[in-house]
Order: sequence, then C-alpha cells, then structure tokens
Amino acid sequence: MTKVRSWTGAAWWVAAAVAVWSRGYMISGGNDLWWHLATGRRIASEAALPAGDPWSFTADGKPWILDAWLSDLILWGWSALFGIHGLVYWKWGIQIATFLVLMRLARRIGGSAALAFASVVFAAATAHPFLDMRPQMHSLLGLAVLLDLAIGRDRLPWALVPLFVLWSNLHSGFAIGVVLLPLLALPQIVQGEHRARSVGIVLMSLCACLINPNGYRALAQPLSYASDADSPFRTLSEWESPFGPRAIDAPLFPVALALCAGAALWTARGSRREPRPWAEWIAAFVTASMALTSQKFISYFALASVPLVVRGVAPAIRARLAWLDSLPSALVALALGIGLLVPWPQRPYAFHYLTSEYSLPIETLNFIDKNRISGKVFAYYQWGGYLDYRTDGRLQVYIDGRASALFDAQTFADYTRVARMQPGWLDLVNRSDAEFVLWPLSGSEHLVALVGSGVWRPLYSDSISSFLARAETEWRDPLLPTDESAHQQLALGWYAGQNQQHEQARRHFERALVLEPWEARACDLLTRSEVMLGQADAARASLRRCRRLFPAAWWEQGVRHALAERGRGPG
Repeated sequence: MTKVRSWTGAAWWVAAAVAVWSRGYMISGGNDLWWHLATGRRIASEAALPAGDPWSFTADGKPWILDAWLSDLILWGWSALFGIHGLVYWKWGIQIATFLVLMRLARRIGGSAALAFASVVFAAATAHPFLDMRPQMHSLLGLAVLLDLAIGRDRLPWALVPLFVLWSNLHSGFAIGVVLLPLLALPQIVQGEHRARSVGIVLMSLCACLINPNGYRALAQPLSYASDADSPFRTLSEWESPFGPRAIDAPLFPVALALCAGAALWTARGSRREPRPWAEWIAAFVTASMALTSQKFISYFALASVPLVVRGVAPAIRARLAWLDSLPSALVALALGIGLLVPWPQRPYAFHYLTSEYSLPIETLNFIDKNRISGKVFAYYQWGGYLDYRTDGRLQVYIDGRASALFDAQTFADYTRVARMQPGWLDLVNRSDAEFVLWPLSGSEHLVALVGSGVWRPLYSDSISSFLARAETEWRDPLLPTDESAHQQLALGWYAGQNQQHEQARRHFERALVLEPWEARACDLLTRSEVMLGQADAARASLRRCRRLFPAAWWEQGVRHALAERGRGPG
C-alpha cells in the first residue's frame, strides 16, 4: 500500500508539472528581456553594477535603480552557458517550480491531490497571458513560496527572512510580498501562541529587504510608481485595466474572480467552530484589487486565489470525491497534461516564438554591425532594449523599456507624442540629437513624413524595419552588404516579393529555412509566395510545416492575405 501511495503521489506531481509546462507558451511582444540581458552582461564583465546609464542619449550617465540586478546576472549567465535560445528552459523551469510550490500548499490545505492539481492548472491557465520571459517570473516564484510559508501553518518559519533577502535582489515585485506578509501574519500575531516569534520574523523579513544595492529605494520606487495614477508611464499597456480597450485577452480572469468570490462567501458561512481563513481571504482580496486596477497583476492574483478556492471546495471533495485521489486518476491527469503539451515545441527554438524574436530588426542590426555604424538613434520603444543588447551603447537610444527607473516623464511623453503622430511630433524628432531613426516598416506614415521632411534619408530597409540617417551625413559608397544568414535571405526574399518576383522570393525563403528551420517569417512568407505562384499543394505542405513549428493562428491569416492579393478573396 505504501508503494502504491508513493507512485500515486509522484504521478500527481509529474502530471501537474507537465500540465503547467503546457501553459508556458505565452508569445510576448514586450522585449524587456533584452535590456535585462545587456545589464547582466555588463555586470558580469565589470564585476560591478553600472554606475550610470551607458545606453541612451537622453539619460546618458544617469544612475538607475537596478531592482532586478541578480535576475539580470542569472539570465545572462544562463544564456552564456546554454545559448540565448536555452533561456526557454529557465522560463519553463521557474514556471513549473512556481506552480509546484503552490500545489504543495494546496495539498496541505485541501488534503486532496486531485483538487491541488486542478487548482494549480487552472491558476496557470489564468496567468498564462502574463507569463512572459523576464525577471517577473522570479517574483511569481517568490509569491508562491511566501504563500506556502505563511498560510496554513501553526507558526511562521524563519525561512521567510532569507526569502526576502533573495527576492528583493531579484525583482521589484518583492514589494507585493512586503505588503502581504504583515497582513498574512496578522491572524497569528493576534490569535496565535507564538506572537513574539511572528512579530520578530515579520520585522526581520521587512528589514531584510534593505539588503540590496539600492537600499530603501528598491521598495520606494515600485510603490511610488504603482500609486501614481497620473504618471505617463501608467499608459503602458501592462498597466491598463483588464477590462479596458487595450486589455490583454485573459478569458479565465473573470471565472477566477467568480470562483474566488464564491469560495469567500462559502467559507464565511462555515461553522463557528472552524477557524476563519483570514490569510486566504487577505491574499485573494489584496491581489484581486491590484489585478482589477492593472492587468499586469492578474498572474499574482491567479496564484494568491488558489488557497481560498481550495479552502472553499475541499470539504465537498473530501466528502464526495475522495476516489479522485487514486492512481488511475493521476494517470488520467498525466495523459491530459501530455495531450496539452504535445502540440507545442519543447525544443530551444521555442524562444524564437515566445519572445517574438521574428519581429525584431535583426537584419538591420546586422547591417549596422557590418558597417560599424555608431551614434544616437530615435528607435521604436519596443526595440530599445534589443539595441542595448546588440550594440552595448554603440547606438545610444532615445528611450528603452527601463521606463521610470531611468527616464523622466517628459522624455516618455515626447516619445508618446511621436508614436501617436500628435501635433509637433515631426519637429520633435527633427530637432532631437538623434543622428538616426529606426522604425517599423509597418509604421509607414512615420517614415513617409520623416523622409518627406528632407531631414532624413533611407539608409537600409528590410521586411521589418527602416533605418534612416540625417540627410546631410556623408557615407562611403557603397555600404557593405551583410553576410549570408536566414535574416539576409528573408530580406532578399521580401524585396523580391515586393517586385512581384515570387519564384525568386520563394527560393530565398526556402534558403532561410535551411539556415534556420524555425524562422517564423520565412515560413509564413514562403507559404504566401507559393500561394502567389499558384502552387496549392506546396502551400498546404508549407502551412502544415508552420503549424508543426508552432501552432499559431497567424499562419492561416498569412495564406488568406496572399489569396486576397491574388484577387481570389479570403475563402
């Protein structure tokens, strides 16, 4: 019997890990990862934190709060050891660890492995749209560990103190822990038998947060940022309401809110002899309030709501559905997890999709590197961090994703005016100190206006971006072409397609896929070229190949677009 139980327990843990892994395929367009990698590289090379900003010309030399310096170092070290694409395993590992810690808590509270499995998989699915590849993943793990250490225990453990030392150097999300810990400990402080111990652990944990290079500012900066509703940085999409016009699609969030509310009502009407789940109520209420204000906190709420939901549902499970904790049920759960995971790539190239690497101006940066171009560039906000990573300050950006940790509100407001083409935007760019402009080709209205002003002229363009230089700048002629790569072939194929040379374009896209078989844009554009050439069977085969690489909806959209271009409609 003991052996059967051990196999049953192991099966539930493996099933949860696999199912949670299947929710690890969030496609992010944020690109904060790149400046974090650049920071980690600089810390490693100098064996010290940067004394001032080396990457922008609007805040050149200004110190900034490196609230995630340890995460930056971990990310850079991981990429140096396992390659940049190997970072997917860091991301998946942190995600799985986070929800397995949460499962441990759910099993302790509810006494049911099946309920714990269901609750953490639902939480992972709710949080999925926000599980992107950046240091925030460490904060989610920190929150899970905090909940496990502070909820459902007879007394607080001393492990909370080193947790906060580590967390405060990994990510600014430790501020959520600072808010939650005293509230979670309040029931033990008021009613517990170890009041002095609980007070001491809370105070020592809060003091431990000061053990970081920024001292009290590491806590003051994120709290002031989050509380300043008038800050222009709050217009970034992640700070939008989850029900606002720019909300990220998170379909399970309303369901999670309803489950949480139902569990709160159910536990509130329980027997007076049962202790009230104050800690569970507090964790859910605080994080729900945060999530309803800013969608970036939905992932925190997804984790923090689990203890309350389990507390509310557990009595019914124990009384009526205890048979679900059997080995056959665990194996069914494992099969479900495997079924959810199999369609997605488990290989390192998944990094290309999860980070939207295919949307970055990689070939333009190859051209810049080849010709040793340096100077100040007014670049698209989402690409600022990538320029930091690729050029390490050789091209200084106007702004990047470090937001209020470095840049003043006016700089961000001016960039926003340019991005939205508000009155005066063109004059703002023309009169800036920028020597170059790097802008998405999809933003053609910006590019037409800039070139039309006579101040700028195109220096290089590919399928993703256009690189402009001041018109009066003299360049050697000709500029050097880039070396062969998948991105060079992709650019050549795109040029050929623009000139209606679809057969030539098809050959370039096929060559790109020989060099990098996972290249998303090459796969997409190859399918479109085959449609334009009337090669229906080849196009269907390429479409199947694209789906096998990564099951995403845009593959079909690309085919429909190509059909529409041929005048055959989207049918």
